[in-house]
Order: sequence, then C-alpha cells, then structure tokens
Amino acid sequence: MQAGVDHIGPSGGANYVVIWIPFPTPFDEPPTIVCTVSDRDDFDDSFNVTTKHVQHIGFSAIVRRQDAAQAWGANLELHWLAIQK
Repeated sequence: MQAGVDHIGPSGGANYVVIWIPFPTPFDEPPTIVCTVSDRDDFDDSFNVTTKHVQHIGFSAIVRRQDAAQAWGANLELHWLAIQK
C-alpha cells in the first residue's frame, strides 16, 4: 500500500484538470486507487475526482468542479491511497 498528497492548485482558467501521479515505488500490477480532493483555502466550491489510466507506475487523476462549470481559484490537494490487488 502507498499513499500521498499532491498539489493541484487553481485550475488556470479551466473547469477541470488532469494530472499524472507517479507512485514512489512501482507496484507489481496496477493497484486499486482511492482518492479525494481537499480545498486548503476554505472556498465553498465542490469537486469530484476520477482516476484513469491506472498503471503499476502511477495514474491520471481528473479533477472537475461540480458546483459550477467554471474555473476555480482554490488551492486544491489530491489525497490518494493505492492498494495492491
């Protein structure tokens, strides 16, 4: 099992961002991913996160704003947990 927190930050004008999260140590096979997004600035915005392209070396996280189809200025972090199957 591995876990981490990665900086996302503001969206730079988009209503979603895609980031690649590399694992500190590769797994033998693609793990199961559990993740959530937190707002470090106390905004009332709402977000979801979807994983894609899960591999033994890392995964892509798609973070999308849900309360409005617009950019965000919140300083977001992605909290993740990777569990070997």
